[in-house]
Amino acid sequence: MNYLPSKELLSEVLGHKVWKVLGCNMGTLRYCIYPNKGDEPSEYIFPINIYELASKCKEWATENKY
Repeated sequence: MNYLPSKELLSEVLGHKVWKVLGCNMGTLRYCIYPNKGDEPSEYIFPINIYELASKCKEWATENKY
């Protein structure tokens, strides 16, 4: 079973508004950010390594005293 982070958590950790979490495959999480006016959401797919994301989550949690 895959457990994906919520788009709200990703938005907080990554510092930009996440529109949709697409999934995780081979250690890489794929997500979309909110598109600019007139742009297609599919143009905004970003991969992030899950280990890099875990590190960013730890930093965010420490900074926010969780």
